[in-house]
Formats: sequence, C-alpha cells, structure tokens
Amino acid sequence: MKDLHELYPKFPAGFPLPFILDGATGTALMKRGMPSGACTESWVLENPDVLREVQKLYRESGSNAVYAPTFGANAPTLARHKMKENVTELNKKLAALTVTEGSLTGGDMSPTGLFIEP
Repeated sequence: MKDLHELYPKFPAGFPLPFILDGATGTALMKRGMPSGACTESWVLENPDVLREVQKLYRESGSNAVYAPTFGANAPTLARHKMKENVTELNKKLAALTVTEGSLTGGDMSPTGLFIEP
C-alpha cells in the first residue's frame, strides 16, 4: 500500500496522515442542552464550558484537530438570527474558545443560504 503522503502530495511530509477531525459538534451540543433551531454561535458564547467539554472529548477520542464553532458565523446567517455582531470579531471570539496549547484548530464555514440568480 502506498504511503498516504504519496497519495496526497499537497500535505507537508511531517503532517500526520490519516488526519482525524471532530464531528457532529452541533449534535453533541444539542445533547447537552442547546435548543433545536438556536443560533449555535450565540449559544456557544453563552455556554463556553459545554463547547470545551465536547471538544475535549473529541481530542481524547483521537481527533487531531477540532473545528471552531464558526459554521454559521457569516453575515447572512447571523442576520437571520437577529445578531448584529461584527462578523470578524465574532469569529475571533469563537475561535479563541477552541484554541488550546498543543492542539490544532480549524475554521468551519457554511453556505450563507443566499442564492445567485442564474
């Protein structure tokens, strides 16, 4: 079998493959009290310890990195939740909740829900 770095040459040689990310953070947050339909970004800012607990469990389970809770932290999505925060500052706050010493953090982006006319 080929080395994964041979199959994926864009990854730096020292980058560990396979690389395992977290998963289903929104579902895990809902199991811990986040209401269905809530603005995840707002709820996480109000309940940062719940996010940290979930991310700690992902790291302990073998994830090489976890995503910051920024999936819906874009202007159109936040506007639908009546949030008027500065998007850049909000993303920085959300990323800061996730960044820990010796662990990798990824940004996460969703579609905005806006459509472009053909």
